[in-house]
Amino acid sequence: MTEGRWELKYMVREENIPHLLDVVKPYVSPDENASLLPNGGYGYTVSSLYLDNEQLEGYTERLRMDRIRNRVRVRTYGKPGDRAPVFLEAKRKLDNQVIKHRARAPFDSQEWKELGDRPWQACVEPLTGVNRQRAQRFRDHVDGKKMVPVCTVRYEREIFTSGNDRLTLDRNVRAAVRPPANDLYAPSTIRLIPEPWVVLEIKFYGQAPEWMRMVIRELHLRAEPVSKFALGVGLGLRADHPLEVKQITPHSVLAA
Repeated sequence: MTEGRWELKYMVREENIPHLLDVVKPYVSPDENASLLPNGGYGYTVSSLYLDNEQLEGYTERLRMDRIRNRVRVRTYGKPGDRAPVFLEAKRKLDNQVIKHRARAPFDSQEWKELGDRPWQACVEPLTGVNRQRAQRFRDHVDGKKMVPVCTVRYEREIFTSGNDRLTLDRNVRAAVRPPANDLYAPSTIRLIPEPWVVLEIKFYGQAPEWMRMVIRELHLRAEPVSKFALGVGLGLRADHPLEVKQITPHSVLAA
């Protein structure tokens, strides 16, 4: 895992975001492919269809806070009606270090709707090279583990970049549970992160650059576990287990 990217998450109140942006403004710029978001920033609307087996083994890994955890998801962007790219993604996480394997599907988000109840099965044959290998591993893993859609998580992500380093701000994080596998834009009505909280994430390889460390010092931030996948499953499928819900709720939110 030494080649993995570091991903650290923080909970920040909305009223502190202007100061945060003032601190990072000299060092970063909005993502060059970003679009205008409802809050006036630039980024993407992200939709992630998460898969797990019926025993919710992936969710249980998160509850136990296993050092090594795996996530499998289908990700797209934009809104219903868009012809957005679709990606098959597998993430392997060791503490705060992440390796992600991604294959771009040979179908856009509109075509995906026509592919039946296990759309990833149609994605391998049209592809070639590394993209095909990754899509085949995704398909074999999902079908071998008998994984099914457990939730879709949707949010607006504001993105700032500096070389390979990234800072993201996630707002309006919500979920749908047990969505059809071919509906990447299932109506997401379950609020996962309450207002006025924003999920801040910093991503880097090797050592965090000084501007990231400056943000952490200036806002007195402390990294904490924030799993949108676990929140989607917990609040959507396990809401009658309050101790689980408390366990996956970010510490900052609980303490507020």
